Amino acid sequence: MLDRMGGGCTESGERMPEMRSAGELPALRAAALVEHYQATVDLVSRSWERRNRQFIILVCVLAAAGLVAFARQLIAPSLEAVILGHLPGLEDAAKDRLRAFLPLASDLLLGLLVVSVFYLMASLCHRTGMIINTYQYLSMMEGEIRRELSIDRDQIAFSREGPFYEATGSHLTRLIGFCYRAVLGLLLVFFFATRLFFDFPSEWVPLPVPGRGEAVQFYGWLIGNFLFVVDILIALPTLWLFLRYASLRPRPEEEVRARVLRLQGGTA
Repeated sequence: MLDRMGGGCTESGERMPEMRSAGELPALRAAALVEHYQATVDLVSRSWERRNRQFIILVCVLAAAGLVAFARQLIAPSLEAVILGHLPGLEDAAKDRLRAFLPLASDLLLGLLVVSVFYLMASLCHRTGMIINTYQYLSMMEGEIRRELSIDRDQIAFSREGPFYEATGSHLTRLIGFCYRAVLGLLLVFFFATRLFFDFPSEWVPLPVPGRGEAVQFYGWLIGNFLFVVDILIALPTLWLFLRYASLRPRPEEEVRARVLRLQGGTA
């Protein structure tokens, strides 16, 4: 018969299957941790590759957009030539409307280009922060795996993102990261400086706007100089995102553990 505690012995003294499973728990826990570690390494490797491609795309867009700033007056005639080349039978009235619309269309294209720079910078900052956090997660998880596997301190297994990285690759990685940030920062400054220079209005906004006629004048100025307004509205948050990207660093491990413990309902 079973013992009074409902536990794990039969009449022959054999352990119940539940107890055998409980005895295997440390091995299963170690295997699950190692599997989760490898899955996280694969995830951060894919994120790293996508982030690198995104960085190259952002640099190319900034370089191209900076050059386009010097050729703004050529965009509308180039679009007109392309459209008329594909639609040679347009009437004169349609051609006149097309010529009147193309300058606004070219400004809209440049505005979308400015917005795309903001989007790429925001995505780059977000993805970089996720990668840094994931590497720190791997570093902290390595200590748990080493304890589960009873790995001695003089062995280097499962120390790649922790002590091994600090001992071998941190200085070179910081230098490369500094070069990346310097190139991106210079391109951002060049891009927005050229945009503000070429889009700067010839006359400032007519203020105040007390009546209908003045309001119409104000909106006319806004439409005629909307690229300058877009430059101002996009440049400030984009440069702030770059400063955030350039200052991304791993949090102290003690702070992370304290915050995680607090969020999990423990006491920090």
